[in-house]
Amino acid sequence: MISYQFAILFSAIPSLIFIIVYAFIRRDNETLKDKNSNLEKSNKSLEYKISYLNSELISIKDKNSKFYQLSKGSKGLISGFPLEWTSTKKSFKVDYEVDILDVTTSKVKVNAFNFITSDKQANDPKNKQDILSHFKDKWVNIGDVSLILNESAILRNKKLDEILN
Repeated sequence: MISYQFAILFSAIPSLIFIIVYAFIRRDNETLKDKNSNLEKSNKSLEYKISYLNSELISIKDKNSKFYQLSKGSKGLISGFPLEWTSTKKSFKVDYEVDILDVTTSKVKVNAFNFITSDKQANDPKNKQDILSHFKDKWVNIGDVSLILNESAILRNKKLDEILN
């Protein structure tokens, strides 16, 4: 009789274990759902903050681009301009330092006063004027010229900004 009772008791143990494990899993699942919900709220908050910071960055870039604009009398850089020797068909790249002579909404009139290149033939003093002549009183796209900022240009732009605002 005792063995029959043990058999019934032992057969009920897996069911009891299943019920206990199920209860723990269900409780953990609810905890994970709460944590997931909190993470989703934090994620939305971070997405909002990132969006706000991106709009602030765009605003700052706009202000800077207006502040440091190419203007007549400033200096610029035209980087990586491709040239080719007609006699040898050898190509090379040149970085030009230019004076800004005039500015429109899409074009800049420049005058090259110096250049830098790794080509030995181009660095020969005999060829200097030929290399510089590519940008003598020439109109180029405004996006091809980067403003060279120096201390006097920064102070000039600050004073202009103060006067205009």
